[in-house]
Amino acid sequence: MENEDIFLARATSGFPVSIGTSLALETIFDPVSQVIDPDRKPPPKANRGNYNAYLINLNTIVRNIIQGVKTPGKVFFDVDSYYKVLTQEIEYLKHLFSYENLNLVIYSHTYETPSKKHSDVIRTVSTDQQKLTQAIQYNCVTRAQKEHGFTVYKEHLEVPKGMSALVLTHVPWDLLSHSSFLRLDLLESHTGAIKTRKDWNTKYFKIKDTDMSFLPFVEPLLVKLGDNVMFHPSPVKERMELIESLKKKNAHPLMSEMTYKLLTAT
Repeated sequence: MENEDIFLARATSGFPVSIGTSLALETIFDPVSQVIDPDRKPPPKANRGNYNAYLINLNTIVRNIIQGVKTPGKVFFDVDSYYKVLTQEIEYLKHLFSYENLNLVIYSHTYETPSKKHSDVIRTVSTDQQKLTQAIQYNCVTRAQKEHGFTVYKEHLEVPKGMSALVLTHVPWDLLSHSSFLRLDLLESHTGAIKTRKDWNTKYFKIKDTDMSFLPFVEPLLVKLGDNVMFHPSPVKERMELIESLKKKNAHPLMSEMTYKLLTAT
């Protein structure tokens, strides 16, 4: 199969973008083409009145493209072809949101600050396929930043005051910026589900048969419990002891980081 055919054959759904992004868009817009699974029960549509901005993580767009390109047992390495597809998807997203008179903000993130601040628990790539994926992502994101002038963050998302936003990102760290927003909800890739802050504890690294639904989403817990993207979880015994302690102290999902620190200091 020729390179172009591999990318043309990538999975999509109701929009001409990669499957993870496409399924998320179906929560905001009515599909413009045949969906991948007509029997799928989609989540409730987004209430557009809740938001004055729609944020999309450039890193997430690239990740979804990589995941949508199916090659036998390996990541297909052709950076220029990936970048061509990324450019097409960016232009389509801009057109779609502009046509609907919605404020789209595509941003990128270096994650430089958390990588330095929590270097001892940062996940690292090890296999050849992971290294190829990282190289594709870095190259595509860097080129897109230069050519399109997207805002680049190193720590938290800094936005104008009073912004209510729906954010499409696969990186839990981005959600720690919620206090900068009047409202910040998460739009998940693939599922298209919208999760408010009380549900972000699902982004912690899961422990089998353990209820984590009462936990707040705060930086100290994210670093300790880990996630599937950036942070290695602590030993399971330490995590279980912390979770049990927080349960006894009546922690709840909307607890602020300051309150969490006061709670755990006693």
